[in-house]
Amino acid sequence: MYAVQMRLEKSICITLLNTQHTFLCSLMNQGYASKI
Repeated sequence: MYAVQMRLEKSICITLLNTQHTFLCSLMNQGYASKI
């Protein structure tokens, strides 16, 4: 269930990249690093 949520957030992150909200994407990636 957690892996599914991470995959969902990652797809949102890619969508944000496509709309050039790269700072939000990097913040989310930092969140992944702190969770692992």
